[in-house]
Amino acid sequence: MSRVRPGGAKNMRRDLTIKTGSMAGTSDFRVMAPIKKGFVPSLDATTYKTRVKYVLRALNGGRANAYEYELARVLTDSVDRVGRIHSVGIAVLEPEDESVDGVDYVLLTATFDGSWEAYVRVIWQKAARLLDLIFCNTDGYVLGYENTYENWGIWLKSKQTEAYFLYATPDLTVDDTRFLRMEERVYRRASGAGADKIVTRIRIPSPEDIARHSIFEVDGQVGVDPTNAGFSKPLSIEAAARPPFRHGIRALAGLYRLADFYPPGTHDGVLLHRAGHELLPEFVTMINDPHLRGRRQARSPAL
Repeated sequence: MSRVRPGGAKNMRRDLTIKTGSMAGTSDFRVMAPIKKGFVPSLDATTYKTRVKYVLRALNGGRANAYEYELARVLTDSVDRVGRIHSVGIAVLEPEDESVDGVDYVLLTATFDGSWEAYVRVIWQKAARLLDLIFCNTDGYVLGYENTYENWGIWLKSKQTEAYFLYATPDLTVDDTRFLRMEERVYRRASGAGADKIVTRIRIPSPEDIARHSIFEVDGQVGVDPTNAGFSKPLSIEAAARPPFRHGIRALAGLYRLADFYPPGTHDGVLLHRAGHELLPEFVTMINDPHLRGRRQARSPAL
């Protein structure tokens, strides 16, 4: 008869349990991982806790610029592309009493639509490189981009914490919110049967579709916002290129400042480079497309 070591059944049960709250189709997800002790391998004497704070401030600053200084969403980011997130936050928890254990933590919390399994798999597919940049500062982290979903998921489940109380708006999904916003735009511009007909034809575009229509030529037009349900007027290629180029340069500059803490030529530098590609896919495509770049330079040398 095989023997089970003490605590074995308990540990197995813990691994198989998904600690997720749920309310009317909306679920809660949170991960808490201990931050590494010591200093990062860089020229500056910087701790892992300080580095993760720099990363979070840079990411938040880039996202705030994208939403606060432009009316249109001309570039997507990892949170947008996951597509079902109501809210997400990442914090550094520092114990007030250092004599207890002296361990600091990175805490990620998210509220999202649907089941845990579907949500986490999409995160691994679309935001693994961003999470690698953040959680590589924690003990025992399994890099999502370099490992299978199964191996990364095992680490994730081991660091989950449970919310015993969850409040979420019942029966209102992220797509519901987007549809209502588009519907409101239609009724502001039209009325009667014509407006009703437009509303019945609304298709909720993905963040990638919004950015692609804003930057690249689609059906012979550039700069058309698909969330305007046909009311958006096309722009010239010069006018369409300026906002994403400006956003991309600002975001790239913010990421470049992190190179002192993720030195080029090291594995940490590779993580930063990957995260940059994941955060700015349309910008990377735009500057690497020789046809698009040639047209921009010919028509507007300032770009």
